[in-house]
Amino acid sequence: MEKCISQASKSRSPERRVGAFCSGAISTRETRMNTVALKCRFVTRLTLWRPPSRRLANFYDDRVQNLLKKMTGLNLEKIFARQKEPLVPPVYRLMTSDELAQAEKETRKRAEQMLEMPPVVEPRKEIDEIISDDSSTLKGLSDAKYIFTDISKGSGHNRTTRIVVRESSGVLRQATWQERDRMCQIYFPIEGRKLELPNMLKSEHLPVVFEQGRHVDVLDLANVQCNSDSEDYIRIHHETYEDIDKRKCYDALHSTCHYGGMVFYLTSRRRIDGLLLSLLKRKNVEDGASLIKLFHILHPESESAKRVKEKDVRNDAELLQLHVEIQGPDRAHKYIDELQKQKLTADSKA
Repeated sequence: MEKCISQASKSRSPERRVGAFCSGAISTRETRMNTVALKCRFVTRLTLWRPPSRRLANFYDDRVQNLLKKMTGLNLEKIFARQKEPLVPPVYRLMTSDELAQAEKETRKRAEQMLEMPPVVEPRKEIDEIISDDSSTLKGLSDAKYIFTDISKGSGHNRTTRIVVRESSGVLRQATWQERDRMCQIYFPIEGRKLELPNMLKSEHLPVVFEQGRHVDVLDLANVQCNSDSEDYIRIHHETYEDIDKRKCYDALHSTCHYGGMVFYLTSRRRIDGLLLSLLKRKNVEDGASLIKLFHILHPESESAKRVKEKDVRNDAELLQLHVEIQGPDRAHKYIDELQKQKLTADSKA
């Protein structure tokens, strides 16, 4: 983790304490995460060209985004965790207390940028447009189909690059999304993206990868390999979220850019019981309450949301208790009772 790792010495004045600041050990991890984050911002601009459905539009609601970011967490040790890579000598810098505080502030800022959530968009509609049918004159002239791609300056955008296909039957049509993805990667390659979908991301191989606990690796690779409105991108994310919910290993995505997407996926489908139990078990009242607030935003017609509007809920603990009493999982009552006992004990000591 890029942060202060030791206080080298202290002078007489506390304002002039000198610290050692280490950097350079996380370059590969940070580069990969920055690639994902930058691509997320880039793809957001490219794919949101049509209005999303009402359910997906909620993802971009400021209240929803604030709750998801709050629940994602900011564990710097996990964000800047070392990866398998060639050893690089660290760089040490001597800093004053003020400089050290500024460096830590910049590190947190970079961490927040790396946690920017990938977009949630509607799947793209298949392209099925015939430009002309010249089968009467061109049919049988060739057994192969020809793909024509505009590679002139300014091209390279997956959506706007002109790509047409001449079938062996003589039909001239617009290229499908799969053909567009392949041709754009050939002529305008994106770093880290392959021409073919890696075996690791195929449905038949995902269970083996999940058994190894590599959910984050799967989602990181999917973000680089696929456009966010492609069928593969959506399938991979949904299968990963389903496996995490099945295994109850929600912390695997905590403090990553994928945590908010998982929470939104489960909440929009009214399947928050497992995540809520996990939060209550760890006595994470704040995130548990944020989850309930998110549920009420996405499902204002729910009985829990209606009751909250009717009653004067004063704090997060009361919000959790009310939701659990109305439609929460049965096992959650035990954790709510423990939280209440802790609160009574703390009040009596105060």
